[in-house]
Amino acid sequence: MNGGLASYGPDQIDQYKRAAHYVDRILKGEKPADLPVQAPTKYELVINLRTAKALGLEIPPTRRSRRARSFSFALGKIAVKLPPARGIAV
Repeated sequence: MNGGLASYGPDQIDQYKRAAHYVDRILKGEKPADLPVQAPTKYELVINLRTAKALGLEIPPTRRSRRARSFSFALGKIAVKLPPARGIAV
């Protein structure tokens, strides 16, 4: 077995886009201290298919997104978009 079974956290691509927006605002003259702090709004569940298989777990095809299937061949992982967790302080 190689690697963890799953991880759940902020969508990295969305985080990069948000950071670029902040940089744009700063370059246009806004003070960094005046910009609001933002919490992530998109989260991603990544499941390692190789580890799941080694543990005897089967991930149903309905839980695999179209984008994720391309990763399953190269990396042995899939991504499933989930809504933000409720009741967890960020």
